Order: sequence, then C-alpha cells, then structure tokens
Amino acid sequence: NPPNSLEMISLKWMDSSGMKGCYSKQEKRGQAVIKESRKEAVGISLCRLDQELDFILSQQKELEDLLTPLEESVKEQSGTIYLQHADEERERTYKLAENIDAQLKRMAQDLKDITEHLNTSRGPADTSDPLQQICKILNAHMDSLQWIDQNSAVLQRKVEEVTKVCESRRKEQERSFRITFD
Repeated sequence: NPPNSLEMISLKWMDSSGMKGCYSKQEKRGQAVIKESRKEAVGISLCRLDQELDFILSQQKELEDLLTPLEESVKEQSGTIYLQHADEERERTYKLAENIDAQLKRMAQDLKDITEHLNTSRGPADTSDPLQQICKILNAHMDSLQWIDQNSAVLQRKVEEVTKVCESRRKEQERSFRITFD
C-alpha cells in the first residue's frame, strides 16, 4: 500500500522532529501489550477448556458407573431367561413322560383285569372258541404292555438322570455367569 499524502506528511514531521523513535517505541510497546494480552486470553481459554474437559470426563465416569450395573442386570436377565426356557422345556418333557407312563399303566391294568375275568369265567380252554382266541390275543397284548411298562420305567429313570445332569450344568452356568460378571 503506498502511503497517502497525510501519512507522508506525518512521517516527515515525526522524522524531522525526532518523534519517530518515540512513536516506534510506543508502537512496539503497544504491540507487546497486545501480544501479552493475547497470550493471557489464550491461557485463560486453555484453562477453561481444561476445566470443561475435566467436567466432561467426570460426567463420563459417572455415566459409566450408572451403566455398569444396568449392563450386568441385562446380562443376568438374558441368562436367566435362557435358563428359564430350558427349565420349562425340560419340565414339559418330564410331565409328558409321566403322563404316558400313567396311561400305559392304566391300560395294562385294564387288560390284565379283562384277561383274568375272561379266564375265570370260562372253564377249560377250547382253542377253536373265538372267545378263547380273543383271550390269547389279549394275553399277548398284556405281555407287550408289561414290556412297554418296564421299558417306560427305564426311560423314566434315564429322563431323571438327564434332568439331574441338566440341572447341574445350569447351576454351573449360573456360577460361571456370576464369576464372569462379578
């Protein structure tokens, strides 16, 4: 920028009057004061920024402290829900096995009663008699039902063993969940 005529005149006047040196010193002092005040403003801004960062960090820590128990609660509930579902399924299977076993026992007893009644109501066995043939068939059915009853008892014991194993595994999982999240 070329200096305008007023600036030229003031510079010549200051130069001629020896004021240029004073003006230059004052200008340098003013610039130093401006620089110093800028440094102070930057320092104050940095201090305020540090305080705000500390505040944000404390809020983040507080939020983490609040979220940790909630996360653990959700994990426990999801594990519990899974275990409850498995327990319910196991209980349904067990009740179904008990129900089938009871039905088979009733059927076996009914057939046994019928066979005994037929055997006592008839005298000596006549193999050509249709009623006697029905008795033989019912006796064979009775034997089959007794075999089924025995095997259902074996199956019942196996279901109980599996239930015990599942229960111990469930307890083991609960312990491992607690150990993991405690």
